[in-house]
Amino acid sequence: MQRIQMDIPFRGARDYLQGADLYQFMVDRAGEELPLGPVQLQFHTLLRKQGELLVGVDDVAEWRKCPGYRGEGRFGLLGEAKHLVLVETEGEVMERKVCNESEVVKGAVVNVAERWAELSFPSEGTPMEMVVFLNKQLHFQTLPEVREKWLFVRLELRQRLPETGERELKLVLKQVLGNRFTKTEILIDGVSYGFMIFSTNQ
Repeated sequence: MQRIQMDIPFRGARDYLQGADLYQFMVDRAGEELPLGPVQLQFHTLLRKQGELLVGVDDVAEWRKCPGYRGEGRFGLLGEAKHLVLVETEGEVMERKVCNESEVVKGAVVNVAERWAELSFPSEGTPMEMVVFLNKQLHFQTLPEVREKWLFVRLELRQRLPETGERELKLVLKQVLGNRFTKTEILIDGVSYGFMIFSTNQ
């Protein structure tokens, strides 16, 4: 098992590490060691301090009992998959960066009636920033009655998001459960890459 110390800054006024940054950290720091294919990522609790990424975990269930457990991931098909665990440490987050959310979604188009949103690559941000921030815009405009903060809690991809090239991102809000959980389909150039789950901060 490999242990990778995180050095992710807070984004904007947030007091927790943001989901798009955590995904990008995994891909940037451990991507070459992770199998290609499906990706599953789940955040159990917000990370409010610096974390540690454990790569190649054999028994994820044991880590779920750890007080510092904050989430887990799986990269690759079941037979060859590598499991990751996010653990919060006592290290304080010492840096903060400007949030680029408004710049990333500047060219977004949202269809409230049909519950979809579109954004063209390349945008100002990474593909995951585009997905997360565009999904927030889709939620704000189609579910304005929900006042609680929406959080990215789960990701289910058939393959990793493409990093480069001119492409069209489309998100379709497929399911809303009690105004607390939602499921959004991620399409790039008309091809379904999978789904993102949001939950309200309650």
